[in-house]
Amino acid sequence: MPTISSYALQLSTVNFTAISTSTFDLFITEGAPLAPGGGFPAITDTQVAQLRGQGRTVVGYVNVAVTDDARYYWNSSWTSNGHDTGTPIQGQAPSWLDQAVPLDFDLDNHQDALIVEYWDPAWQQIVIDQAVALVQRGYSGVYLDNVGIYFRVGEVMGNTALMADRMMDLIHAVRTAITAVNPNAVVVTNTNPYIGTDSSGGGFGAKVATYRADVDFHLIENQGTAALDHFATYFAGEPLLILQSVTPAPLTYDQAWSRGILYTAPNTGYNSLGTFAYPATAGADNLAGGDGPNQISGLGGNDYLNGGAGADTLSGNGGDDIFIVDNAGDVTVEASGQGRDVVYASVNYSLAAGSHIEVLSTISQAAATAMTLIGNELVNEIYGNAGANFIDGGGGADYLAAFGGDDIYIVDAAGDVVAEAASEGRDVVYAKASWALGAGSSVEVLSTISSGATTAINLTGNALDNELYGNAGANTLNGGAGADYLMGYGGSDNFAFTTALGGGNIDQIADFNAAADTILLDDAVFAALPAGALNANAFVVGTTAQDSTDRIVYDSATGNLYYDADGSGAGAAVLFATLVGHPTITASDFTVI
Repeated sequence: MPTISSYALQLSTVNFTAISTSTFDLFITEGAPLAPGGGFPAITDTQVAQLRGQGRTVVGYVNVAVTDDARYYWNSSWTSNGHDTGTPIQGQAPSWLDQAVPLDFDLDNHQDALIVEYWDPAWQQIVIDQAVALVQRGYSGVYLDNVGIYFRVGEVMGNTALMADRMMDLIHAVRTAITAVNPNAVVVTNTNPYIGTDSSGGGFGAKVATYRADVDFHLIENQGTAALDHFATYFAGEPLLILQSVTPAPLTYDQAWSRGILYTAPNTGYNSLGTFAYPATAGADNLAGGDGPNQISGLGGNDYLNGGAGADTLSGNGGDDIFIVDNAGDVTVEASGQGRDVVYASVNYSLAAGSHIEVLSTISQAAATAMTLIGNELVNEIYGNAGANFIDGGGGADYLAAFGGDDIYIVDAAGDVVAEAASEGRDVVYAKASWALGAGSSVEVLSTISSGATTAINLTGNALDNELYGNAGANTLNGGAGADYLMGYGGSDNFAFTTALGGGNIDQIADFNAAADTILLDDAVFAALPAGALNANAFVVGTTAQDSTDRIVYDSATGNLYYDADGSGAGAAVLFATLVGHPTITASDFTVI
């Protein structure tokens, strides 16, 4: 059964654009075949398919107990004037019509239609044929009107219980027929709130149990609180659609919403679109949408907004709001200064530009489903899960975190922070601008966003073992502490050493180019070296220092680089880097900073 949070009923003069851009999950409309003068259907089958493609439920009108001369099956020879305002002619009218009861819909003391013998097999076949045809044409199901007419017939026949039972039997026959075509076909009834207690078995009898199973949504039209509360007693938990089309309305807004889903039509002709609004208050509201593309707005409180399955627009307005999104087409709207707002996503999701959402998170941080989360130009916090996430903060100084899996992060500002705990996968940060890993962030790889780009981007690791990858521009790569792997790619790159030596702080430089690249040595670490270009006397090729002035020792056979604070003195040299491929280098390849 579909999830419905809003609905509209419009039988004629339908504006398809208005419906297709509305917030309604369920649309009830006339879908009968075109008949002379009938003006049906209200929308085309193609338009029905479009509405259903938006996630909406569309049901077509079938009258189960009343006939009129606009129907395709009508024959003018049946009545005295050829119309539904005439008297059925015995011997010419069908068996289900010859004892018809006149009906005055608009209470103007003039006959508008005829109540038929709805238990007649021939009539029931007409009803079933209409219902089946609607489902075959692509409707989600059927709207069965005038179910409650059993009571009027029961008064005439002197047996209300029998008439209620016969009506329930007809509903069951329709349900059986349409679900044979589509097992998920939906039945909506315009019912009488007393049908349960009017039946022969009483409100909790077997007949009512079957009826409950046959009907997906019960619509009750222009009834007051007593009638609706009676319905709730015997149909507890059943989805209730409340329709109001008269003035004054039988129920207040709050009375209606406390009992079901309210729709207000402009008139009883149901030929124009009415109004709908979710029941938001200034307090903390819990507002849920359905399967369609809903538009849900909170007010000033700390609201919980869940749009449901469709592509929804959710507006929190003031307060610290929570949004649940499950469709990539969902839009969350928040203005500046409207609280600390959180979006929980169960699908890949991007924050819309200008939406002042502070936090974007997966709906379950323990889940292992791979997720893509993208922020906007503002300052966002984004939290992934235990899967392999792709997290892009967008503009602004963002805080990005995941909780396991091989994650990918995109950063574009020096103020971006990436948080990763130890043993949470092999994680990669791609930087669009110069960027440094924060202390303690267990990110294994830090890279420019494109190795072929020529924009100079400087990358700095942390105390852990990192891999750093530059691009074709002039990069400065600083691994920080730890055993790091540095690759500059093209361009005139700098490889910086600025942290205390020893303790495994040994970096590999994968592609040092003596003709273009430079090794930078921090004089606070390499204290025996003065700032500036490395003096030729301080550099030696070999395995050990040869005299007291040697400070940088390069083993050309292995590519190992050592720092010897006292040259040939008693102090031991400290290995701090290895040049992969052990290229030929000289003192001119070093600068002390």
